Amino acid sequence: MSAGDKPLVSGMVTLQHLRASEVILLFAREQLPSGGAKAPRAARAGTGDSLLPAGIDALLPAAEPGSVDLVGNEDVFSRLNDCLGVLDVPLESAGPGRQRVTLTLQRADARSVCAAVLRLSGHGAARVSGRELVLEGTPQWLHQALRQVIRGELQEPKASLPPAL
Repeated sequence: MSAGDKPLVSGMVTLQHLRASEVILLFAREQLPSGGAKAPRAARAGTGDSLLPAGIDALLPAAEPGSVDLVGNEDVFSRLNDCLGVLDVPLESAGPGRQRVTLTLQRADARSVCAAVLRLSGHGAARVSGRELVLEGTPQWLHQALRQVIRGELQEPKASLPPAL
C-alpha cells in the first residue's frame, strides 16, 4: 500500500498557548497578512507556502475552541503533533513592537535552526543553549523565524530560506 492509498483520518490537537488561527497561519503563509488581508481559514497541502508534511492534507480550526484538526494519514500525526508541542508556548512582550518566545526543540538541530533564523532579513535576534532556542523580534520577523523552526522540526526537504521581508 502506498502513502496515497492510506485512508484519510482526522485528529484533534488541543493547544495551551496559541490560538488555532495563529497555528494555521504559521503553516499556511510565509508572511503575516498585511493591511486588510484576511488570514487563511485552513492550511492545506499542495499550496505554495504550506509547511504541512507529506501525509497531512489539512490543518483546520476544530469545533472545540483552542484546538486544531489534522486531516491526513494517521502515521504522520505524531510528527506534526510533536511539532505543535514545540510551538505551543507562551509569547512574551519584549518591548514596543517586539515579542519573545522560548522554544525547546525536539527533532531539529538548534544551531542549524538558529543559523537559518539569523539569515532572515528584518528585525530579530536568536540565541541557542542546548536544545533551547530564544527568538525575539517584530511579529513579522518572528513569524518567519517560527516557520524555520517548523522546517527543522519536521525535517522536511523544504528547508530553503523564505523571500526577504
